[in-house]
Order: sequence, then structure tokens, then C-alpha cells
Amino acid sequence: MRQKSLAPNQFLEFGFRPLVADPRVTFQVWADGPVTTYLVDDMGLEDYVNGNPPNSFASFSNRRNHQAELTLPNFNRYHLVIANNSPDSPVRIKYDIKVR
Repeated sequence: MRQKSLAPNQFLEFGFRPLVADPRVTFQVWADGPVTTYLVDDMGLEDYVNGNPPNSFASFSNRRNHQAELTLPNFNRYHLVIANNSPDSPVRIKYDIKVR
């Protein structure tokens, strides 16, 4: 399990490339304040970074605990994005991601 602090209006991106067809992904996020989580492909990450709502395979908005398990299509690369959208409060997060 990884731990990180996110400043106000900061996001963390964890990129990964599955090595099998139809990868099964499990992720969990715990935070001491509300955060938003997206599981996106390269185009979804580009949308997010450009300030547009991303198309995502899974998302949770303004929650402290997030978890999902899903099978993804055969794309080249995926990204777990965890965002602290608070304008003034930092958050501490713990997250775990497994790809099978």
C-alpha cells in the first residue's frame, strides 16, 4: 500500500501497462478527506489534464473510500488519477492497485 499527501488542487497519476489480454484491475483508495478518483486510458488522462471531464472506466467523486474491481479492454496503457479538488485543504491518501 502506498501513501501520499496531496496539496489542495493537486492530483496524483499512477500509469500502468497490463501484460495480459482483458486485464483484471482492482484498486482501493482511502483518504482523510474527500478525493475524486478516475481510472482512464491515455485519452481520458489528456482530457483530465486539459480540464475536461474524462471518459473513465471507473470513477468516484468526492469520497473518502473508493474501491473497484473490473476487467478492462485491451488498450496499451491506463492511469489511476486521484485528485484533491479542495481549494484549501490537503489530504493524506493510501492507495493500492493490482493488475492481473
